[in-house]
Amino acid sequence: MLSGMRKVLTRIWKRLLAEEAEGGAAPPASALVAGADGRAADRISLLVEAGRVLSESLDYEKTFQNLARLVLLRFADYCLIFELLDPPAMRQVASGHADPRKEHLPRRLGELYGVFPENPRLSLWRVARSGRSELVPHTTMEMAQSVTKEPEVLAIYRRLQAGSFLVVPLMARGQTLGVMLLATAESEHVFGAEDLALAEEIAFRAGQAIDNARLYRQAQAAARAKDDFLAALSHELRTPLTPVLLTVGEILQSPKLHESLRDGLERIERSVQLEARLIDDLLDLTRISRGQVKAHFEVRDLHRLLKDVEHLCRERALEKDVRIELRLEAGEHHVWGDMARLEQALWKLLDNAVKFSPDGGTVEVRTSDLERGRVRIDVTDHGIGIPPEVLPRLFQPFERGALSTHFSGLGLGLAIAKALIDLHGGSLSATSAGPGTGATFTAVLGTVPLPVRQQAKSPARPASAPRPLRLLVVEDHAATLEVLTTLLQIARHQVKTATDLATARRLAESHVFDLVLSDLGLPDGSGLDLMIELRDRYGLEGIAVTGYGMEDDLRRTREAGFREHLVKPVTLEQVTSAIARVSEALAGKPA
Repeated sequence: MLSGMRKVLTRIWKRLLAEEAEGGAAPPASALVAGADGRAADRISLLVEAGRVLSESLDYEKTFQNLARLVLLRFADYCLIFELLDPPAMRQVASGHADPRKEHLPRRLGELYGVFPENPRLSLWRVARSGRSELVPHTTMEMAQSVTKEPEVLAIYRRLQAGSFLVVPLMARGQTLGVMLLATAESEHVFGAEDLALAEEIAFRAGQAIDNARLYRQAQAAARAKDDFLAALSHELRTPLTPVLLTVGEILQSPKLHESLRDGLERIERSVQLEARLIDDLLDLTRISRGQVKAHFEVRDLHRLLKDVEHLCRERALEKDVRIELRLEAGEHHVWGDMARLEQALWKLLDNAVKFSPDGGTVEVRTSDLERGRVRIDVTDHGIGIPPEVLPRLFQPFERGALSTHFSGLGLGLAIAKALIDLHGGSLSATSAGPGTGATFTAVLGTVPLPVRQQAKSPARPASAPRPLRLLVVEDHAATLEVLTTLLQIARHQVKTATDLATARRLAESHVFDLVLSDLGLPDGSGLDLMIELRDRYGLEGIAVTGYGMEDDLRRTREAGFREHLVKPVTLEQVTSAIARVSEALAGKPA
């Protein structure tokens, strides 16, 4: 920016000296300096204001409309700003006229330029192709007629009464991204070299703004594409797991199951649940990166939470004969946190420690008091250790470390754990003496006083068996539909099935249903549209059973009228519990 100002000041000074030489008697030095300073100050002020306007927003159509108003106020009588498109075309992003009654004229002219094919006789196109500015101090109607014979364009020229104009390229990184035309009319000002230099400085800033806006658009498009990909990936990976988990879960509940088969079936069930957790990690990482993690904070007993986490990790520890030692020594151990999110973070730390421990090893979980109001949690294993060069990037997504590549996982657990600890205003760090020496992960959280009175939880009512319902199940995955239908029928529900919207609509017209269970992604439309239609026409309630589990998916299902949102793979217990909750809610609704 400073180099641009120097250029403007140099041009002004040279012009004033030239005027002095041509005019004979030189003006008083004080007048020369005052005049130069005044004009220079005006131009510098305009450049500063243009920079401010262009940096205010990444919505560049709005930004350039503001820029157009600025140059019209202080520089030109009318202006047009275009973005260059590929294949060759111009798209008007801003226009304006100093006289509000004539604003429609440059706007319409810009629209016509956007429709007409490339015309090398038109200064806009010459500048776009060459990247060099053009200045026309005096323009005439004959010049316009040499460029185009279009009656409407010539009529606009006549009404605009252009006297002088200049066209400058909007460039960034050596590429012409657009062009800007500035013209004078009523003011009768004649553009000169000084004006061209100022316009080029403004255009330089405008080019940077277009480039930044384009990069921002591309980043947004990439983020949307990533979210769409993750949502689709989640759906495609989760859906085939559902019939497996449903079938295995039902077999494991059977009293006729031979004990020799139980261990193998439980392994299958754990493997399916592990894959589902890996999918959850992908989605959690996306939510965290976009600041979409929802947390419900309340006072929690960290020691009790660690005992629950140890229980969750016990099965994996028993498989490896790893002993988990809890040394809960902190005097202050109540924290202000979201139980589910804290449990998720601490589980990932402890699960990692067990995974990387040798068979027969020991994992220690210790709490201790730091300065008042802070508690420290150390999770220590004696496993493969961490190379020193890996430690600085250990909490980055997809970082697995050179020594851990033969272990399962995506390398997301620690990144998610750190983000969730950060969400609670805490910190997470790791130390290791190197390969083969184990590692210690240290989380620090703020503590809160123990509540004076803690309400005793009322004992949960035993869940009563849900009454038989008339269910419409809409699912396009054949195996899931078959297994889910069979299990619901075993639970004494009456079930009608559909694999697409058309069939579901026909069944809804010809049958009476109490509840709808529907996937979202269907061959001929969306389960969201189906739910809205069934709710509005028949007053039906629904449960979404889907592989789509992003925050936006949950929001849209609520808005469509689904009472529950179950993310595949689902267990029979999850389905029947959701049906019971909705059924109970419906029973309490006024008729």
